[in-house]
Amino acid sequence: MSRVQEIISLLTEIRDLLQKNNKVTRRETTPTNSEVWDSYRMAYEKRYGIAPARNARVNTAVKSLISQLGASDAKEVLAYYLTRNDAFYANGAHAVWICVRDSQKLVTEMKTNRVVTMDTARQAERTTRNNNAIRRYIEGQGLVDDESKEIFGTSFDSSEDVPF
Repeated sequence: MSRVQEIISLLTEIRDLLQKNNKVTRRETTPTNSEVWDSYRMAYEKRYGIAPARNARVNTAVKSLISQLGASDAKEVLAYYLTRNDAFYANGAHAVWICVRDSQKLVTEMKTNRVVTMDTARQAERTTRNNNAIRRYIEGQGLVDDESKEIFGTSFDSSEDVPF
């Protein structure tokens, strides 16, 4: 066998291995992924009146959401996500990767039935800041005793002040 024939033979083997490998790695759409995608697509069509774009980025985002939450929760969160009128979500046309980014927030909102917006977060921040100022004033006036510690707590940054 000549040197050229050896090279051709090796190249053919490499090509065959690559083709075999591509068949395995290109299979991104499993039944679970398809079910979650279908759920998202139907909710998206209900909201926007058109089907969402589907491409490699979207498929990867769906897979990521399934790996984070499981297929059942991923379906529920995507459906919930498409009902949210948050300006950031609407401005992004409820893209799947935004849902992936905020998946823990969305799960918490969905399961607690409490929506956290920028306004509620800012209000919680103001409440904590005001409570801390009151506590510092009371301590500065020497008005702190055991009874006031029970009323106001000993922590200056209590999560109990948060209204959500």
